[in-house]
Amino acid sequence: MANFKKHLETGAIIGTITAIVLYLVRYFKEHRRNPDYRFGFWKFIQAVLAGCALGALSGIVTDKIEPATNPNHRGFFHSITFWFALSVATYKLLFERDVDC
Repeated sequence: MANFKKHLETGAIIGTITAIVLYLVRYFKEHRRNPDYRFGFWKFIQAVLAGCALGALSGIVTDKIEPATNPNHRGFFHSITFWFALSVATYKLLFERDVDC
């Protein structure tokens, strides 16, 4: 696979940043509703590690689906649309069903 290491690293970085942003969005949303709501440090660490792992995995898997030899390689899976859809799905899956951060 061409650029395996680069896809792994980039996916991990983007996944980590996305996890941090999503966790903080969730925290401030809950804190606005309940001022006594506390920041869950260990849940935050878990979210960041999960984001890093899932980001790295998605960086590798998407390259398998659309390999560098494919004419659409820089298409859907390298788009902001895919990242946004994946981020929204992750937020809904992980944070909207769990109330304690």
